[in-house]
Amino acid sequence: LGLRRDRANRQLERLAALAQGADAATGLPHRSVLLSKVDDAIWRSARMNQECTVICLHLQNLYELAEIVGHHADQQILSAMSARIRRSVGFRHVVGLYHPRCFVVVISTDAKSRLVEKTLQRLRYLMTKPLQVRGLDDGIHPFVPRFGFGSVKVTADNADPASLVDQAERLSLVPHPDRPPH
Repeated sequence: LGLRRDRANRQLERLAALAQGADAATGLPHRSVLLSKVDDAIWRSARMNQECTVICLHLQNLYELAEIVGHHADQQILSAMSARIRRSVGFRHVVGLYHPRCFVVVISTDAKSRLVEKTLQRLRYLMTKPLQVRGLDDGIHPFVPRFGFGSVKVTADNADPASLVDQAERLSLVPHPDRPPH
């Protein structure tokens, strides 16, 4: 009886955390929790006289396997993609899920650092690598993600987190002629 109670309490705690702004599949912050973390990162960067960059990664083909594999495929893909983002960005920077197709990364650096360019290179490399999705029939299905990338440098006059994320997302939706399609 005690074990059942403990298990039920852990499940209630997990569900309460999800209600407060964590995505169920990835565990990443989303909605208002994400925007408050973006705002905190911008404020910290300004306070330390650092540059801040908001990056959006738009997963263009998230629902491509849904009809073949089943509708649980998007959760497997989001979970794998969030792990790849965390691995390439690290735990010091803000990573969140703006909506199911759009990941948000906020990087704070000093003006001389090339961390943003290096991080974007790592993201482009890791995010376009294929992965395998398990279907309801226990079959393995290949998935090759296609991403659009958009980044916005934060200045004092454009420090509204919602508008910065929206602007970076719009840039991630526009095909760029100088870079190959993802």
